[in-house]
Amino acid sequence: REAQASVPEAVPVLDLDHDAPETSYIRYCVSFADQHTSLKVRDSDVAHVVETAMKVLPVEDADVLHDLSVRTNMDCAVLSDAFQSVLDGDLSNSIARVTRIVLQMLVTRMASFQLILLATPEAVFAKRDTLPSEVVQEYFKQHHFSLRSTIQNRLRYSSGLLVVHTRTDASVRGIPTFSPSTQHASSEQIELVKELVGE
Repeated sequence: REAQASVPEAVPVLDLDHDAPETSYIRYCVSFADQHTSLKVRDSDVAHVVETAMKVLPVEDADVLHDLSVRTNMDCAVLSDAFQSVLDGDLSNSIARVTRIVLQMLVTRMASFQLILLATPEAVFAKRDTLPSEVVQEYFKQHHFSLRSTIQNRLRYSSGLLVVHTRTDASVRGIPTFSPSTQHASSEQIELVKELVGE
């Protein structure tokens, strides 16, 4: 008796809703990243990578990527085949070839955003002119760096005392202070605080 080698069943590249046989290339990339990585990818991340890739790829690849990015109703089967080809290492088809590059750029972008979070605020601030502006903006979107967000959330959800420690500059010194036990801030004073506090 010959032993039969068990062949693993093919795992679908994406488990998409079967009622939606069409999707956009960007949405498919986001779904692929969600199902195959631990990255939290947004449409805007993929769109940025696609836009950047179209500027740096050879003309024929940039044209393929442009065609993919402008079509809103791509056949999921075509995209699934291309993404499966990337996973299999078969880059003979032009969609698979540009998709591999897009996925590499996407992982690099997302890893860069995660790595920058390890930097100190002083280091990011000192290098802010040499870092891409979106990297600096992403770094300072962290909740504990946004005084405006902190104040808005505090005003929205409670009325108790709020103590904020910041580095002092002229705009911070211009923020009015109130004694919580003796006076309430007027809406005009709250608007003044919002105007004085930057992101």
